[in-house]
Amino acid sequence: MRVRKRRFSGGVPEHIYIRGVRKQILFFDTIDRLVYYTRYAVTVRKKNIKTLALSIMYDHLHGLCVFENTTEMSELIRDHLSCFAREYNLDAERTGPLFECAFGSAPKESVKKTRSAIIYIGNNHVEKDLCKKAEDCRWSFVAYLNSDHPFSERIDKKHISDKLKLAISCVDSRCKAGIPLSYPALRSYYSGLNEVETEQLTDYIIVSYYPVDRQAVLSYFDGDYNTFLTALHSTTGNEYDIGEDYSVNSHQRIEQIIKLCTNSSFKGNIKRIQTQTKDKKGVIAGILRERTGASLHEIKKLLDY
Repeated sequence: MRVRKRRFSGGVPEHIYIRGVRKQILFFDTIDRLVYYTRYAVTVRKKNIKTLALSIMYDHLHGLCVFENTTEMSELIRDHLSCFAREYNLDAERTGPLFECAFGSAPKESVKKTRSAIIYIGNNHVEKDLCKKAEDCRWSFVAYLNSDHPFSERIDKKHISDKLKLAISCVDSRCKAGIPLSYPALRSYYSGLNEVETEQLTDYIIVSYYPVDRQAVLSYFDGDYNTFLTALHSTTGNEYDIGEDYSVNSHQRIEQIIKLCTNSSFKGNIKRIQTQTKDKKGVIAGILRERTGASLHEIKKLLDY
C-alpha cells in the first residue's frame, strides 16, 4: 500500500481499506468471515457508526462508513480488528500481527463520489472473477438489501430441526445482547446441520447482525434496489484515493486452492496450514502448484510462506 498523507472530512462517508499482513489470506471459510462480520457489526452498533457498504475478500476488507472525527475512525479500526485478530490467532494457533499497521482511507465528499464508492465496493468480487454479478456473492452483502434469505430457503420455524432451532435461538440471544459470535459458538451451531440448514443459518446470522443502513444506501439510487443493481451492472465504480495495490489478477485460483485444502488433512481448520514448518509449507506448496497450476505468489498468500 502506498503511504500518503491521510485526508479526512468529518460527517461524510469514508472508504476504508484493510489488508492482511504480508498480503496473506485472511478468510478461509464461512466461520472466519462470520466471526469478523459479527465483531464488526457489534462494534459499529455500539459506536453508532453508519455503514453504507462492506465487502469481505480473501485477503482484504472494504468498508464505507461515516465518522465525525479521525479519533472515531481510528478507534473503530483498532477495536474491532484487535479483537478479531486475538480470536483468529487463538483459533489458528498462531502469533503475531494479522493486519497491516496502516489502513487506507479516503473521504467521499460528494453524492457522486459516494455512489461510485458504493458501486466499487459492491463489485469487488465481480472484479476478482468470483461471481458474475455483485448480488450473486454473499460476502458483498448486496443481496441482503432486498431479501432476508437471498442464498437459502426461507426458514419456517414450525418445521425445522431441533438443532437449527437451537442455533437460531442462540444467535438471537447473542445478537440482542450485542455479543459477536465466536469460533467455538459457530462451530457448535453448524455441527450436525445439513447443507440446506447450513445455508439458512448463514443467511439468518448475516441478516440478524446486518450493519449496513439499507435506506441510506438506496437513497443514492433513487431509493430503489433495482436501480442500484442497474448501476452495479453497468459500471464497476472507481477508487483512486485509498492507495490500494490494485491488481487485475483473478481470485479464482485462490478459491480453487482453498477448496483443495478444505478436502485435505486441514479440513477442520484450514488456517492452521499457515502455522506449519517452513519445510512442510514447501511440500504443500509443491503439491498445490502441481494440482492447481497456481503461481508461487498465490500459494505464498495462502501459506504465509
